[in-house]
Amino acid sequence: MALPCSTPTGAGPTLTGSAGLSLPLAGEGLSRASSSARVFIAGSASAQLLPCQGEGWRAAPGWGYATGETSAIPPKPRANLPLDGRRLLGDKRVSLKSYNMRNTMSPCRIGIVGLGKIAEDQHVPVILKNPAFALAAVASQRGHGVTGVPTFRSHGEMFAAVPEMKAVAICTPPKVRHAIAREALAAGLDVMLEKPPAATLSELADLAAFAAERGRVLFTTWHSQYNPAVEWAADVLKGRTVRTLEVTWKEDVRRWHPGQDWIWRAGGFGVFDPGINALSIVTRILPAPVFVETATLVTPANADAPIAADLVFASAAPGAARLNAAFDWRQTGDQTWTIRIETAEGQELLLENGGARLLIDGMVTVDEPMAEYERIYEHFAALVEGRRSHVDDAPLRLVADSFLIGRRIETDAFHW
Repeated sequence: MALPCSTPTGAGPTLTGSAGLSLPLAGEGLSRASSSARVFIAGSASAQLLPCQGEGWRAAPGWGYATGETSAIPPKPRANLPLDGRRLLGDKRVSLKSYNMRNTMSPCRIGIVGLGKIAEDQHVPVILKNPAFALAAVASQRGHGVTGVPTFRSHGEMFAAVPEMKAVAICTPPKVRHAIAREALAAGLDVMLEKPPAATLSELADLAAFAAERGRVLFTTWHSQYNPAVEWAADVLKGRTVRTLEVTWKEDVRRWHPGQDWIWRAGGFGVFDPGINALSIVTRILPAPVFVETATLVTPANADAPIAADLVFASAAPGAARLNAAFDWRQTGDQTWTIRIETAEGQELLLENGGARLLIDGMVTVDEPMAEYERIYEHFAALVEGRRSHVDDAPLRLVADSFLIGRRIETDAFHW
């Protein structure tokens, strides 16, 4: 049974429950299921919609609703993500039928290419606890493995030896991802790309075209976009004018990339390896595009890639006064991952802890543990099921522009 929506003048559809709470609807109605829906709404108080006697629904704090083509989903424990009424389980359109199928069908057998720090810390444990996936094999040039999982020295060996594998997560350094991803797509595998998805924009464009040609799914994972406060901030900024943007992304390279010499070589990205996380948030939440106006790249005498960078942006929207970003890999002690925004309307937003915490006008709005990779794999499961790719090149374009127009300043040689 679908509930009717009323459309006030100058506004989108809304649903008014019997408790008198009006909620914006993203679609044309709310599909009723036997259980309450649990979806969180950006920019408004959440409410649980429960069937009532007669017409309408009544609201209870702390819950939300599903709209349009999205059917109501039985509650599932997950982070309190603020969504727009359409994004559910990390996907734009998830039906009750597909939700049930995902929990009854055999898991997608997935492999990992490149078993470095990010794969060991995030991909492996998240795959092992996600019922939508089963870890089929890993490929590691160094021979690293996962207990009980077949290990291969090359991705080619893995593709040939594990024909039941349906997808692969590529977690290698970006310089070699294009060739590996192309081989995976040619072998009939759906592909998840760690960030940055490729060493160049041309490589990423080629992969997107090749995936479409082969009928495979390609997913560029900008993990910082999946932090709980990011969607909320994007919703708050919709229709507003950003006057100032201050990005501060400073961390200790020895802590996060110990002994990884590839990051200093051409194509290794240097400080833009973490900096692109900040840029992925910026491109996700700002209501208008920004462009790199100037870039200063501080580069060790013995490296090709920078250890620090200062960027100044211009905006496509009028009214922007100061937009900048500072990246630095030399910070020890506490690590700093913040984005501060002031709007022409007088609001101040502060994203902290890489997007896990949001303050609006000094008041804590969202403060939750990071669960980026859990949400990434939820989204990938939905993409695989729906046979759709998700390719976002905006953060990579800003990095490419920084290298194109950046001024290089040499600093002391770097040694581990």
